[in-house]
Amino acid sequence: MIGRLWELCRGVHCTREQSERYRQWWDGQARLTPCQHQGPATGDVRPCGSCPGRVALKVFFCLHPARPATTTAQECKLCPYWAALNSPANG
Repeated sequence: MIGRLWELCRGVHCTREQSERYRQWWDGQARLTPCQHQGPATGDVRPCGSCPGRVALKVFFCLHPARPATTTAQECKLCPYWAALNSPANG
């Protein structure tokens, strides 16, 4: 790591709170990758209840045995069984 990123991770030239907020934000970025349990798109869409206007979310098959058969990418990112693609399974 170089520059400001390195400083924030070490807590140098910023407060501890700023460094912790940055680390929390950065840790959350891992879920931008697909989940290893996310299957192919079903061809269906669901309305987004929290989006402004009329937004339709693509529906995917969920291959995890403890979850519903289908999900959206947004629902998947909140799932406790989410595991990064190409990583060991999380349950």
